[in-house]
Amino acid sequence: MHVNHAMTTLIILLASGATVRGQERVELRNWYDQITQTSSVSEDDEAYWFEITQKCRKQFSSRVAGESPATQVRYFVDQFGADGNGQSDFRWVLSDYDMTVPYSSYNPWLDKAPLETRDRCLLLCESISRRCLKDREFLERYYQFVVWTERLFGNASKGILDQKVQHGLPVAALVYEYPERPDYYWYYARNYVLLAYAFSREDLLNDCDPEQLHEGFERFQEWFLRHEGAFALSPTGDRWEPLKAEAPVSPEFKYISIPATPFPNWKGRKPMKASWLREIH
Repeated sequence: MHVNHAMTTLIILLASGATVRGQERVELRNWYDQITQTSSVSEDDEAYWFEITQKCRKQFSSRVAGESPATQVRYFVDQFGADGNGQSDFRWVLSDYDMTVPYSSYNPWLDKAPLETRDRCLLLCESISRRCLKDREFLERYYQFVVWTERLFGNASKGILDQKVQHGLPVAALVYEYPERPDYYWYYARNYVLLAYAFSREDLLNDCDPEQLHEGFERFQEWFLRHEGAFALSPTGDRWEPLKAEAPVSPEFKYISIPATPFPNWKGRKPMKASWLREIH
């Protein structure tokens, strides 16, 4: 009888735990749906997206503003691109634009942010980095959005970054800032993954340990500096690749083309202008 009672107790405990975990998944799903289904009745595009932004940020922070946001953040990141819906993914980014997309290779606002905010940003960067390395479709979709914002790549980045590397490309801050800020590893890891893909070096991202990207970055840095800006646009125009040996080096660096929409196959209400998004945040 004692054994049977113990087994019964164990079964009840296990069932209770499964219920809690199942309930948590339901709550996370409902939370995420509230973000992606946010709406506005405004007919003015700027007002419409401004209202959507405020609502998404409120919903996002309602669940992740706590001492243990890891589960929520990882779940949030895993939903990106899941249904291929650009409207949903746009709301995903609006939930906390300062964290979902790099502002520049070096983000000085992190130094001034509250510890809780900084930790949440680094956790988000970690989750995004891990997904990009594991899921190439995720990386491609996320990369298009980053390019569209012109926040890390494109003409809007021109001249605002460290000029020690030709043309002020984002690699500059990575090369010269990262060794001084190892505590921001995941912030720089995300940028490195984006840079490697932008310069057609995704071979450096294959079968690598997300927590040991230093070697790959050093190889990328050495390779990048060796080419000294001798890059051409890829056939699709959205990435760079090294010039062929016989090709003349152009004195004018060519910037990648900016996509018309943040995500492919965009449907529904047209997105806000990237310039509006930069002003909002």
